[in-house]
Amino acid sequence: MVVAKVETQLASKYDSFASKNWRFAYSDVIKITKNFATVLGRGGFGTVYHGCIDNIEVAVKMLSPSSAQGYKEFHAEVELLMRVHHRNLTALVGYCIEGTNMGLIYEYMPKGTLEQHLSGNKNQYSLSWEERMQIALDAAQG
Repeated sequence: MVVAKVETQLASKYDSFASKNWRFAYSDVIKITKNFATVLGRGGFGTVYHGCIDNIEVAVKMLSPSSAQGYKEFHAEVELLMRVHHRNLTALVGYCIEGTNMGLIYEYMPKGTLEQHLSGNKNQYSLSWEERMQIALDAAQG
């Protein structure tokens, strides 16, 4: 089973990660998101929900069962974000692998997504061309 393989690979490859208690049970994810009450967005990977851990806001990205590349993307994203820390990347807070329930827990970005700011959707703030250029340079350095 693919899920068991991903879980085994993560557990064996990142014992230090697991020891930091960054792994959450699915029941914890339900509590964190208040039973998936608030949707922040949807994408090819799955749905992103708002949540709180000890009064700290987080975004929880849950893998959609219909995501064809989901398991590979999930594994790659966890592997990458566990190794890479950069001021221009959203920090990984934790993850959940329990049966077919797989999710990534990130720090919450209250001002919206980069895509929303670049496209002008869902925000009142419009980025100048200088700000857009700086974002492009920062992204390239990341």
